[in-house]
Amino acid sequence: GGADAVEVPPTIHALLAARIERLRAEERAVVERAAVIGKQFYRGAVAELLAPPARTQIDGHLEALRRKEMVEPEGIYWIDEPVYRFHHVLIRDAAYRLLLKEARAVLHERFADWLEAKAGEMVGEYEEVIAFHLEQAHEYRRELGPLDDAGRAVGARATKLLLSAGRRALARED
Repeated sequence: GGADAVEVPPTIHALLAARIERLRAEERAVVERAAVIGKQFYRGAVAELLAPPARTQIDGHLEALRRKEMVEPEGIYWIDEPVYRFHHVLIRDAAYRLLLKEARAVLHERFADWLEAKAGEMVGEYEEVIAFHLEQAHEYRRELGPLDDAGRAVGARATKLLLSAGRRALARED
């Protein structure tokens, strides 16, 4: 079977969550924001998702997390952004689970906005990723209660991008 079929014992999740919870607050914020982005993440995106005071220390926090074997640099760049990845996907999953749904919604939307702005003319190549994060933001808002105008607007943006990405995939017979 695939990796998705493997069930991880709850004790491993609990151990990883406890390890993350013992991090300094700024390091925990970095690892949680990176978890929203995915297994791979961009330095600038994480910085954008942090509170302004922590942004100035992003490199130090990433280095501390590297020494603790939570994240590691990929050794590549996307545009002008260094790419990092989680040492193991279970670390990413544990960090993501520590975030409240409201925080997840806000962070997914903010990352989609950052990616859209950063991609610039290449935004079409990233429509699926942007749409995914907007869809996640919309879904978490919906789970938290009745949608307001902002929540419906996020859903409409996700729908538009998913439709466009689907049409492009169909045109290339993907």
